[in-house]
Amino acid sequence: MTDEIHGLFPTTSGTEAEIINALNRRRTGLNPLAVAIAERHVREGDRAVELAGERYEIRDAEWSVEQDVYGCEDGRSCPDVTLIERERFEAIIANRLEDRG
Repeated sequence: MTDEIHGLFPTTSGTEAEIINALNRRRTGLNPLAVAIAERHVREGDRAVELAGERYEIRDAEWSVEQDVYGCEDGRSCPDVTLIERERFEAIIANRLEDRG
């Protein structure tokens, strides 16, 4: 993950999992709903989000779609995923694969 300043906003770039972790670290002191919305946008495939004067950009990862969405190297085998999260993740994966053609 890298931190830089581009234009008006400090920018953090990293893989989807790294950006989600960075957003989660920012929860303290920020509106939790705003953080959750930014995280949702990232999980749904947005390549960049802005939150509280900072920009977060997703760079191409070496992980598969499943690994990116689940946020761990084990992909669909990640142990710390609830049934509700798994259903949501599978819908996101299907949507991304459909978008790729």
